[in-house]
Amino acid sequence: MRHIFGLILGLLAGCNTIELTKIRTNKEYLDIDTQLKKHFTPEAQKALTDIKIYEGLHINSYVVGVNFWSNLISFLTFNGLGRKIISSQGTLSDGCVDTVIHEYMHQLDDMDRDGEIEIIDQLAFWKAFLQMHSDAATQEITNNILDKSDQTVTNIFGIGPVSEVIAYTASWIVENPDLCPLYMHQVFADVLVVSRSKMDLDS
Repeated sequence: MRHIFGLILGLLAGCNTIELTKIRTNKEYLDIDTQLKKHFTPEAQKALTDIKIYEGLHINSYVVGVNFWSNLISFLTFNGLGRKIISSQGTLSDGCVDTVIHEYMHQLDDMDRDGEIEIIDQLAFWKAFLQMHSDAATQEITNNILDKSDQTVTNIFGIGPVSEVIAYTASWIVENPDLCPLYMHQVFADVLVVSRSKMDLDS
């Protein structure tokens, strides 16, 4: 009985997971906490304090603890339960910052939808995104984001409406802050350091 109980605890905690604190890219090692401090606002960092990235069984990086399906997949692949991100050195090495922003944005978005925090207005985001989509200067960008976001698995088992679009947009903003319209920076001003800085410069 003791061994069975220990096995159950191991499955719940994630017996197959190893926390990732640094990612080796082609040029250097990137410290994940440093990337969080660089790109996320203090209030976003506070919400993400206990959410870590773990190396575990996966096909693509994914978040755990956001709904029944994410917990089920994580449990069945021995990655445990609770809010976390499952990825790997290999997956992150080619696009570390992009993936870190994308997956942590999912966690923030879900916490906001669950009422745990108030950090992004999904309706305001969608209005801003549609405005970008109607602008010839940014339409190609929004088309690209929509194409990447339209995946069968996330459409069925994802966090909720436009969650993938929000996450891909956040990653795009970090990489292209000067191309992002000010009204979209306003949506992410409580989340992303670069968006808050843009709003502060404008005020």
